This record gives sequence, C-alpha cells and structure tokens, in this order.
Amino acid sequence: MSTKTLDADAVVSALSRPLPPARTALSYRAGLLVVSGLMILLGLVYLAVVGAALAFDLWLLYQAAGELRHGLRGALLLCVPLFGALLFTVFLVKPLIAPRRHERPVVSLHPTEEPFLFDFIARLARKVGAPVPDRIDVDSMINASAGLHLGMVERKNGRLVLTIGLPLAAGLSLRELTGVLAHELGHFRQGAGMRLSRLVSRVNLWLARLAFERDGWDVMLVGMSEDREQHLFTRLLLWCVRGLVSVTRLVVMGLAWLGHVMSFWLTRQMELDADRWEALVAGETTFRETSWRLRVLGAASQVAYDDLANAYREGRLADDFPAFVIDKATSLPPALVTHLETLFLESRTGLFDSHPSDAERIERVAGSGEGIFDVPGPASGLFRDFPALCKRVTLQHYRAELGVAVKVKTLVGTTEMLSQGKARSARRDDTLRYFQGLITSRRPFFLGVSGVPAPPPDALARLKAARQAFEAALPKAKEAFEKQEMAQSLRFGASAAESLVNAGVPFDATPFGIPTSNAWAIRRATERAEVLEGESAAGVAHVEKVQRARILLALASLDDAALREKAAVSDAEREKARGLVRTLFALEATAPHFAEISVFVTSFAALLDHADGHERNPVLVNHYNELMGALTDRLSLVRTSLKQTPYPYEHAAKDATLVKYLIPADDLPESAAIGGLASESYDRFRELYSRALSDLVVLAMRVEVAAGLPEVPKLPDPKEQAAAAAARRASMASSSQIAPAG
Repeated sequence: MSTKTLDADAVVSALSRPLPPARTALSYRAGLLVVSGLMILLGLVYLAVVGAALAFDLWLLYQAAGELRHGLRGALLLCVPLFGALLFTVFLVKPLIAPRRHERPVVSLHPTEEPFLFDFIARLARKVGAPVPDRIDVDSMINASAGLHLGMVERKNGRLVLTIGLPLAAGLSLRELTGVLAHELGHFRQGAGMRLSRLVSRVNLWLARLAFERDGWDVMLVGMSEDREQHLFTRLLLWCVRGLVSVTRLVVMGLAWLGHVMSFWLTRQMELDADRWEALVAGETTFRETSWRLRVLGAASQVAYDDLANAYREGRLADDFPAFVIDKATSLPPALVTHLETLFLESRTGLFDSHPSDAERIERVAGSGEGIFDVPGPASGLFRDFPALCKRVTLQHYRAELGVAVKVKTLVGTTEMLSQGKARSARRDDTLRYFQGLITSRRPFFLGVSGVPAPPPDALARLKAARQAFEAALPKAKEAFEKQEMAQSLRFGASAAESLVNAGVPFDATPFGIPTSNAWAIRRATERAEVLEGESAAGVAHVEKVQRARILLALASLDDAALREKAAVSDAEREKARGLVRTLFALEATAPHFAEISVFVTSFAALLDHADGHERNPVLVNHYNELMGALTDRLSLVRTSLKQTPYPYEHAAKDATLVKYLIPADDLPESAAIGGLASESYDRFRELYSRALSDLVVLAMRVEVAAGLPEVPKLPDPKEQAAAAAARRASMASSSQIAPAG
C-alpha cells in the first residue's frame, strides 16, 4: 500500500483550512504551578534525608578519626555504628544508582524514506501550533506517543520524538489517525508540561524504588540480622539498621503515594488538553469512534499475543504483526466485545488513573464540531511501502520481546498463519458440536488404542447405532458431566488451599471455593468432590465409551475406497489420521503425570502468591521444595514415557519430537523456574491433545455425512447454555454448602 491510495491534494487542502482558536484552560496552567512546587518539595525532602544521613556518616567518620589519635580501641568502637550508618545510607541512595530499564525497540524513519509522511506531520504540527518533531519513530505498540529525549530545560538540548504504533496505522482510517497525531502534537505544545512530567516521573521512580523495591541487598540484610551464628552485638546493630530502613520507607511510601496522585493528575490534565486538538482537527464524532477503536485494538493485541505464543511453540511467527492484530480485531468473541462496551460507556476516572476515562474525555470535547480534516482513506496510505515497514518492525519487535535472535526463516506469511488459525478454531468448534459440549479440558478424552482397528463387516451399521446411543444418552449425560467438572474444580481448589494450610500461611478462602480457610472446610470440599464423582462416574464413562466406538468406527470405515471418495478424504489424510491416533495413544500414557502436574502447579502458584512475609517460614519452604521435587519427578516421567515419539505436525525443527515440544528445555531447572516450565508443559499438552483430537473428530464427522447420517446438530446459544449450566452448578453447590472453585 502506498500514498497512491490517498488524494494528496485533498490532504493538503484539508490541512490548509483554518482551525478554530483553542485556549489552554486556566486550571491546567495553575495545576502545573502547584504540581511543580509540590514535586520539587518532595524531591527536596528526599534529598534532605539523604543529606542528613551523609552528614551523620561524615560526623561519625570525623569522631572515629579523632579517637584514633588517642588509641585504637575507641576508633574501633565507633566503626560499628559507622558501618550501620553507611549501610543505611546505601539503602537510601539505591534508587539514584539503580540501572535504568531498557527502552522498547523502535525504527527511526528518514524523510527520504517517507517524504509524504514527514510533510504531512510537518503541516499538521504547524496547523496546531506545535514544533515539528525532530524524529519520527515507528513500533508495534497499539499507541502513539510524544517524547522529549535528552533535554530538560532547552529544546535545543533535547529532541522531540513522535512515535507511531503501526497497528494504529493499519487499523485506523486516515481521519482517525490524523486526530491521534494531532493529539500527540498537542503534547508538543505543552513544553513546560512535558518537562515537568519527565521530572515528576523521575522523582516518582526514585521514591517508589526506595519505598517498594526489594533486591539482593534487602535479602542479605534480613538474612544477616537473623543469622544466629552472627555475634549478638552485630545482630542488634543490623536490626537497628532494619528498623531505620523500615521507618524511612514508611515515610517515603507516603511521599510516593502523594507523588503518584499528583503525577497522575498532571498526566490526566495533559491528556485532556491534547484531546482538544484531536477533536478540533478530526471532529468530536471521529474522536468518539477513535476512542472505541483503540479499545478494540488493545484487546485484539492481547488475543494476537496469545495466538502467537501458541504458534511459537512450533517455531513459527507471523511476519506482519500489525496485520495479525487487525484480523483479530474483526473477530473478537461477542462476550469480550460486550465487556469492552461496558468499560467504554461506564468506566470512571480513578485517583490513580494516568489517563481520564473514555466517558470523561468524550464529554470534555463535546461542542468541538466536526473538525477540519475529513479526507477519506486508510491511514496506512501515509507510508510509501507499509507492508514492508510492518515486516521490518515486526522482526525487531519479536527479537526484543522474546529475548532471542529470531531468524527470518521463523517468520511465516501472516495470511497463511491466519488461515491456519481460523481452520483450527473451526475444528475446535466442530469438536464441541460432535460431543455436544460434553468434553472438559481437565478430563482429556482418549481413544485407548495405538492404531486404527480393522473395520468390522457391519461398520457403518455400528457407526449409526453409536451415534443414536450418544444422542439418547445426552439428557442425563449433561448433568453427569457438570457434576464431574464441579468435582474437579473442588479438588483443585481444595488441593491448593491444603498446601497453604499445611504451610501455616493465612489466606482468603473464597477464591479456592471453600467457605473458610481451615482443614475442616478442605475435607468437606474433598468429600463433596468424591460424592459428585461417584454420582457422575457411570454416566460419564458410558458417554465416553460410546464416543470412543463412534470415532474409531468412522476412522476404520475409511478403508472402504468408495466411502473415502464420497467423504473426500485423501490417502494422505487417512495416513495422517492414523499417525494422530498413535500420538493420542502416546499422550494418554503421560496423562496421569500431567494430571498431577496440573494439581502441583496450582498449589505451587498458591504458595508463591501468598509467600510475602513468610519467606523464612520453614514449613512453607519445605512444602515449596517438595512441590519443586514432585514437578521435577513428573516431568522426568513424561520424558521417559514419550522417548523419541515424533511430533505429528509441521514444525520449524525438522527433528521435532513430542518430548522436545512438551518440555521446551534441555535440562530441568533446579529452582523456582521448574514451576513455570511445568505450567508451560501442561499448557502444551492440552493444546496438542485438543488439536489432535479435533482433527480426528472433523474427519469422523465427514465420514458420518458420507454414510448418510445427518450433520451433527449445532449447539444451543452459548449465553443460554452458560446461564443454564451456572444455575445447575449453583443448585448443586448450595445443596452441600460448598461453592464451586473459581
């Protein structure tokens, strides 16, 4: 796509129209003065504390030097408090010497590469009365930003940098993006505000690090003060230092919260001031449409990251991240869109929000008119070769986010990847239809055989009978599966809660689906789970037996060449299906290990979430180590079970095996990292199992249609189905006074 898709003359003409005058609100200017004074005061308080500590250090050093003239003993006695005072000072100045975070990667454009874009932004900057940016960067974020680099007082000592997120250019119209750029250029008008915001951020970072950040120095101080092998006097000294640090942190914590309140107030005022320019240029209607579109793109980017994470497990990534995001924006789940609409319409600005709510922003620009810029067309038309630029930025983004040297061969055409993803999603939907929703992620369904059996003479008749048996069992089976799922939720919640109770860690019982955080409630939940499993076992087993026979009969029937031709199943598809049956059989051998891994991971995460303040609890530490050992053992068993079983799908690594796919590490870590690895392995197990089963089910459905059976009926409306299921679960829960786990 290039500027040929835009009418350049119309763009120039639109930017030549007069812009209505806009005056900066008096409250904004007054606010800048107030915030400036308060933030300077906060910084001075912090520096005064540091200065006082340094002065005390120097006084002690002077006294020690004086005592040294009268003898070594007095000087040595003063060295002890001097050491404590110096240690305290080090804790105070840590925020000033801590390393800065790396900035996210960007691609800087040059006027010779994008002449139309640079001319467009220069004209727009002059129209809103803002300085022209010194540099224009592009990245892969769902955002645009105005930044001041390297200068704090004079613009000549700094560089005004405009950053444009390419997903915005891909997902917005030219009018919408023009409004967004006018907003960012409006920030350039806020010269004093930008410099003050930069100063406020620096001061806030210092205060927040001092108040909240804990690192190896803190751990060392706590460990030394509690080490019984240390001399008693040394321990008392270190406890005094800890006390001083704690008191200072409490004071600084109050200053940090005050600083954040002022900081966020300032940034909200700056956003509202810049919004005026967006509305005056693009119009208040477009402003409202853009605000909604940005919410949609933000949600779509999260969906895109999830999908790409799954694809990267096979060593594949989309070569055009902005295009990938835009496709996801067109197919967001209805429930997610409804949630976004609620946030868009009903959200309100909070005290610690860095940006005003959408509702407040839209209300503030009311009456701005329809703007001066109304040129139609895609925003991507501002760029000379937008697809090539997107691919260039995408590769850099992956390398920065993944922390590895992503190779070009890892990238796959975005259109191809999107097509494969949609086909996979459709197969999952078909699987739910085939089972009529009677399948749960926590209870994997396996075929129980290592290969497709030979077809019996009456295979099609048996297939039809199995289909009828499944449909006849549906009414009772739905309740059985809901009981089974509820039992599994109770077990998971009870298991995690039991870990915390055994470790002596206090916790809120509600997220774990139990009424109180004690052993009695856990035992009641476990007993209720056992009752539900007993009531549902026969019904679940019957349905799984019927469905197992149904799938295997359909696959066995593919030996019939005439039926295979009628079902449009190629020889390659039949062989692939046989391979997937072997894959499922291999996964079935590891299923018990992964079932335990899922329970251990849940307990492991619960311990980590509640470990603050209990790091030296020996019971918790022992239980934590036991879980780490259990996870290591189960992953080792998975490796032993799978050995060299090949991976059944296309993979960037030609020698990919199930072991390499499921456990993405050459060596199992001997630290807390085992929890993350086990969780990732469990997710991969579920993903691969679901994919293999779905492919077999879709083939079985085609065979049924070719055999003369009607198509599998569609599922009821998801909202009605979810409401009915929730009502049944609530009824079952109230009958035992045990709530279902989160």
